[in-house]
Amino acid sequence: MIPKIHPTFKLNGRRLDRQGVMIVAYSYVKEGTEWEKEVGDFLLNWLDDFDVMTVFTSGSTGSPKQYKLNKQHMINSALMTGEHFDLGPGTQALCCLPLSYIAGKMMMVRALMLGWDIDLVKPSSKPLKKAEKRYDFTAMTPMQVTKSLKNIHKTKMVLIGGAAIRSKLVEDLQHKHTKAYHSYGMTETASHVAIKQLYPKFENEYTAVGNISFAKDNRDCLVINAPSL
Repeated sequence: MIPKIHPTFKLNGRRLDRQGVMIVAYSYVKEGTEWEKEVGDFLLNWLDDFDVMTVFTSGSTGSPKQYKLNKQHMINSALMTGEHFDLGPGTQALCCLPLSYIAGKMMMVRALMLGWDIDLVKPSSKPLKKAEKRYDFTAMTPMQVTKSLKNIHKTKMVLIGGAAIRSKLVEDLQHKHTKAYHSYGMTETASHVAIKQLYPKFENEYTAVGNISFAKDNRDCLVINAPSL
């Protein structure tokens, strides 16, 4: 399958159709820095005619491994995120995560499928420091948020994932005028399958996204029932 691109999709302020995205992707691969080449590689893979995409797990729960994700499942995940957070066409988003892993890849998929206006910046510990506008949505790691507290107001909503969150960070996010959420998910589920709000309301439990449900089997192991993923 060759995924369609939403007509309102913008990359770094430029509205791009499929041909435009391909031109930018080739430019990144040929002339870009290391992180831009990752962006270009992803875009070219996303727009090829294969139904699956090869991804790599982060290694947070074991040795990193290669995994194949169905593109339709990635699209379904993006649509669920858009519906859950009410982030439709024209959403101003910042991608500050490497596209070598699922979190960064899914930020681009959401932008492409939902028609976001997304800015790409080199992944760093302080991605909001030089931001000149206030974004609607940003996904960051706990470390990035910790080092960006002085500038966290530059995003209206931050989705934190990739690692556990310390109680100190939850305390530091209070009264920052930024909605904060913690995600639960993995590469195999095409990013998050459950969300917990940290601020302005603190929730003790995660809420399943879309039509996903959770159970335990007879071994007391977690079972994720995600028919659209």
